[in-house]
Amino acid sequence: SAKNILSCSNLSARDKGELMRMGLGPDLRQLVESGLASRDLLEYLWKVDFPFLLDFMKSCFFISEWPFYKGDRFYAVPLLVPEVKTETELGRLDSECFLYFSRTSIPLLITSI
Repeated sequence: SAKNILSCSNLSARDKGELMRMGLGPDLRQLVESGLASRDLLEYLWKVDFPFLLDFMKSCFFISEWPFYKGDRFYAVPLLVPEVKTETELGRLDSECFLYFSRTSIPLLITSI
């Protein structure tokens, strides 16, 4: 499944150590905690046929470009976005939410407080 392709839970200790040495530890943590993957991390995890896998995952809406970081290429991975479980995790009640729809990506949820 697509989640297995993106899963970091099956990384060996050697791979995790290599990620840390390459400076990708924070990228891995961000993927696990928020469902946002850096291009560098995806290139490391997928290694072979990276351009093909990236295009395939985007075309199936398993990942979508995340345009909110200036200068860096990040991708939202909906299957890895943690669920919000409590009302306090949802934020203030007077927050506004907007959905951005595009023909080329999954809908993005944009919030403002």
